[in-house]
Amino acid sequence: SHAPAPQGSADGPAPPPLPFGRLIAQPKFYVAAISTAATYTSMASLMAATPVRMAALGYPLADGATVIQFHVVAMYVPSLFSGDLVARLGPPSVIVCGYSLLLAGLLTYLAGPAYGVFVAAMVVIGVGWNLAFVGSTALLTGAFTGVDRLRAST
Repeated sequence: SHAPAPQGSADGPAPPPLPFGRLIAQPKFYVAAISTAATYTSMASLMAATPVRMAALGYPLADGATVIQFHVVAMYVPSLFSGDLVARLGPPSVIVCGYSLLLAGLLTYLAGPAYGVFVAAMVVIGVGWNLAFVGSTALLTGAFTGVDRLRAST
């Protein structure tokens, strides 16, 4: 059997979905897609490299694991409020805040090989990732309506 047809509103039937080529040609789609990819790549690169760098500097494996634990908590705890920030400030502002924190975390990371520097840098990078990723996702889903919203985000 077939899936039910999209329901219209009181104003009439739902508009037909955009052709896929037009969907991905929307400027907000490109900005959001590039932003989410860049956000993830920058965070994942440092997350993967940190324990390796720490081990090369002579830190015990447990220290690298603890730094990553702090980082993972910092990636997801902000979700308790980042949606409210998007609603209040708008996706572009939250994306800029996230990228600012990612840059601040990178600069902190470069400050030196001390354990506290690794922790601070990876926590700031985690919070920055959350804000940039949530803001980018909100930008993407906010650019479309109806069935196109689902199609753009998958």
